[in-house]
Order: sequence, then C-alpha cells, then structure tokens
Amino acid sequence: NMNINTSEKNTNYAIDVIEPYIFNSNMNFIYGVDYKNKDLSSSSYYKLDSLNFKSGVKYELAYNINHTALLEYDIQDYYITDNSLVASSISKYSGANAEIVLKNIISKNTLNSYIHPTDGRLLYYENLLSPVTNSDNGYMKNFISFKQVDQFNKNILTSKFSIGNIVSLQNSTIKNNSKFSLGGYKLRGFDSYGAGPRDSDSYIGGNNIVSASIEAIRPLNKFSDNPIYFTLFSDAGKVWGNKDSPSNNEQSIRASYGTGLKFLSPVGPISLTWAFPLSEEKYDKK
Repeated sequence: NMNINTSEKNTNYAIDVIEPYIFNSNMNFIYGVDYKNKDLSSSSYYKLDSLNFKSGVKYELAYNINHTALLEYDIQDYYITDNSLVASSISKYSGANAEIVLKNIISKNTLNSYIHPTDGRLLYYENLLSPVTNSDNGYMKNFISFKQVDQFNKNILTSKFSIGNIVSLQNSTIKNNSKFSLGGYKLRGFDSYGAGPRDSDSYIGGNNIVSASIEAIRPLNKFSDNPIYFTLFSDAGKVWGNKDSPSNNEQSIRASYGTGLKFLSPVGPISLTWAFPLSEEKYDKK
C-alpha cells in the first residue's frame, strides 16, 4: 500500500507492506515507513516533521479477533513558529527527538461492511509503551473504542464510545503531540485541535479522553444502486488532565449536534456534514 496525502497544513507519505502467511504460518509480517509534516502554527505555534519506521506481525487470535504487535522507531523534529506564544511543554522539545514505541492492538470486528456497515460491532483496544529515549518521554498509553451498528427497517442507528489515558513513566509532563486531542471528526462542529485545554492560545490537549456519538441514518432513495442517506447526529467529549496547569483548563464536556448527507457513489462514499456546538468554552475554536 502506498499513500500520498498532501494539503497546505498536513502532508503524509506512507509505504506499507504485508507479507501474508510468513514462514508458512497463519501470520502476516508487516513493515513500512511513514513521513508526516504537520503545520500546527495556527493552533499550537509549531510545526512537526516525523519519520516513522515500523515492523511487526498480525494474526487471528480467535474467531473475529485479531492481534497486531508492532515495533516502531519515530524521529520527530519540532520547529517553533512563535516563541512568545508556544507552550513551554513544546518549546523544550525544539529540534530532533527520537522515540521507540511497542504497540499492541487487539480488535474484534463483526461489522458486515467496512465502508457502510448496517449491522454488527467493533471493539478496539490499543496499548503503546515507549521507554525512556533521548527526548526523555517514556510513557504508557491505552485507548479503547466501541462501535455498535443496528438496522431498523432500512434505518440505521450507529453509536460510538471511546476512552483513553496516557501516563508518563518518569512522572513528568507528556509531550503535547502524544496527548489526546478533541475536535474535527472526533467532535464535529469544532476545529481540529479545537476543544480542550490551552496554554494562552496554544493547544495543549490532555492525558485523558472520553467521547461518545450517536447517529441516525435514513435512506432517501433506498432502491437505488447508489443510495443517498440523510443523517442526524450528536457528539460529546472531554479531554482533561495535565501535570502542569494551562491557563485555559476548564474540564467541561463539549457537545455538538448536526445533520448531513451521505452518497454511496460508484467511486466510494461522499458525505457533507453541518455541525453546531451545543456546549463550549470561550477559548475553543469552532
């Protein structure tokens, strides 16, 4: 798989290879390289270049349950765009940093479709362990998400829930790039990195996250080969927890609601979404 995804503020080049049934066993061998450039000048006043090398295995642990184990080596280069506004927890990492991560993923997937599921559920658990490296950023990170899809006479109800935590192995401040963020597709109606703790105007994120979403989907032309669906949804979430004390750190729940259209075109799904905040703080970016 080769992926090229580029825009004004985000660039991603990735090559991933899967060798199936390695050593004639029911196990896939995975390796790849991934380059990312993120321009966070408008939200956090820095840019981040990262180069990631990974290698690992994926296999079926039990029926519909997969386990993936990866060893990753990540080189991160922080470039500060505004020294007067950037958070101190980021400015101290200015320059190149190296990170080793052991990643374990366990998932159970009974959804009947990857693109447009109408029934089933997905349970996903991810554990990341990073030992102390030259950037002194050892941490353990856990994330769990659950998705349930039910169909009622062609109408579809989708519910999602997720929770996560990250903790430093040195009882120190976690790098902002490793923390959880809220906004964008995770909380529609808010900008990416739009909801959550900020130090002055610089986005900080948090060591903990909880989010939930519910969405009702109704077909408008259900007998078509390329149906159009009308959607109503509501999202809610909260990011909190920092060893330091950001200047804007209200631990309130943010929420939004909205509507949209989803078109299952011959080349893939296309969606339009309009979302509006229900609960917000004055420093959030909508």
